[in-house]
Amino acid sequence: MQKVDIKKRVGMKEVEEIVEEVQNELKNLSYLESGLRQKAIDWLAENLNKLAILKSLSLDQKEEYIMVFMS
Repeated sequence: MQKVDIKKRVGMKEVEEIVEEVQNELKNLSYLESGLRQKAIDWLAENLNKLAILKSLSLDQKEEYIMVFMS
């Protein structure tokens, strides 16, 4: 699957909103260490379909989902 630069698809305001949305989804996952949290932010911001999936999951499922893709 080819990555598409998010800035090419949306304007800066939309990028900021997406990053804020990603951070809101990750705020309850306190176990994520700083480096892993930053990787997850980047990965989710670039993969909006993964963000949509994450948003639909329970907290326990979110933790597992992130760990599967980030490890």
